[in-house]
Amino acid sequence: MGDTPRDVSEQVLAHVLTVVSDAVLTIDHLGTVQSVNRGAVLLLGDRAERAVGCPAREVFSSPDEGAVEGLVAGSQTFMPALTLDGRPGQQLTVDVHILIEPHGRVLVLRDLTEQREAQQVLADIHDQQRSLERLGQVGRWELDRAHGELQWTEQVVEILGIDPLEMLGTLDELIELVRPDHREEFAEAIGAAGPSVELDEEVPVIRRDGSEAWVKIRAVAALGDPTVLHGVVQDVTGLRDALETARRVNNDVVRFAGVIAHDLRSPVATIAGMARLLSSTRLSVDDRAVLEERILSNSLVACEQIELLLGEALRTTSQLDPVPMRDVISWVRNLVAPQLEDVGMTLEWGDDLPTVHGRVPLLRQCVLNLVGNAIKYGQHDGGVVLVRSRTLSDTWEIAVEDDGAGIPVQDREQIFEPGVRLDGSGPELGSGLGLDAVRRVMLGMGGSVRAESSETLGGAAMILVFPHADPSRDQSVVEMAESDQAGAPT
Repeated sequence: MGDTPRDVSEQVLAHVLTVVSDAVLTIDHLGTVQSVNRGAVLLLGDRAERAVGCPAREVFSSPDEGAVEGLVAGSQTFMPALTLDGRPGQQLTVDVHILIEPHGRVLVLRDLTEQREAQQVLADIHDQQRSLERLGQVGRWELDRAHGELQWTEQVVEILGIDPLEMLGTLDELIELVRPDHREEFAEAIGAAGPSVELDEEVPVIRRDGSEAWVKIRAVAALGDPTVLHGVVQDVTGLRDALETARRVNNDVVRFAGVIAHDLRSPVATIAGMARLLSSTRLSVDDRAVLEERILSNSLVACEQIELLLGEALRTTSQLDPVPMRDVISWVRNLVAPQLEDVGMTLEWGDDLPTVHGRVPLLRQCVLNLVGNAIKYGQHDGGVVLVRSRTLSDTWEIAVEDDGAGIPVQDREQIFEPGVRLDGSGPELGSGLGLDAVRRVMLGMGGSVRAESSETLGGAAMILVFPHADPSRDQSVVEMAESDQAGAPT
């Protein structure tokens, strides 16, 4: 007698249970396990091997007290992401499908543990990627040029300053963020990008709050689909600012070297001239001794000033020092004494010169420059260079005046620009670096300099202005000085 249809069905079911990877358990209406497949043994271990004939409540274990009861006697037909105890020391995440019949139920458990672990790994990688993007100020994007559709990461939204609720979805919206004078070129670059041409553009964008940022946008065509671009957006505003700062520092170094060369020219020229005289055999013993003393004095002055200026270049603090201007004028007077004697001029100053906030070597260079110009352009053979001071409510003014032709009103701002000299001042009169350096030094110390006419002598009056308050201790004054200096010609 052959197998009945029921026998055949049970045989097919038994075969299916042996080949499926999911864990399958059958439980009768009394809650006793009737059968388990190999998948159940692999999933639950020894408990599944000994489960047949045992109460199902003893086979399953879960930190969730209601989970086991739901499996054995509940009415649910699907229990997702259920946490069960597996082999010793192992906790499982499973989806459970339940087939409920009059004489019992069939449980099919699908192990999600590896899938969940993989998902967690991917989530961790994604979080790390987002952190790296945030640290590097880099975001990822994808453009489908065929449909003009964009997809962005959160970091791109942050870089571009977009409201997250206004997420960019089209190429046109991106182009609208670019500053108008760069839009056409940027749009052409995107259109030209392809399998053999990478997109690599640095453009300014206008954020929603009105601020401007510079971003580097790079992309390559997707493999197999040149209409799709995969790329990154990087905020390079800070990098550009750093490069600009480096450029300014480099220019300042070059300018500083020029200032040193300019301001040391006077003592060096004096030393050279006196050395040539000293080589003459027609000098008397007394004249030779005077020249030797002058050469030694000027050499010591030049060495001292070089040392002070180099120390100033290496100085890391912005703190200013109390500087008696009388001492500064005396130092300048000793240095230019030979020139004054040669041209028949005198240098005069009053006893009321104040003590200002500044740096000794820099103030020496400022005053030396102004006095040197006064000697050049003043009346020789009886002329006078006058240094006087005036105290105002919140500033001191130190004026260096001469009796020369003066400076035309229309040229009084221009003379402070680097390399600018008035018409008629030949190459021998200077490089044009001096007054620009004076202005920068004064701005850096919270002061200023201007040109006027001397009411006393009729020539030029170069006026140094110093605040009573120490600018290095008054942040508002420092910020104002830095702002003025940033706007000065370079």
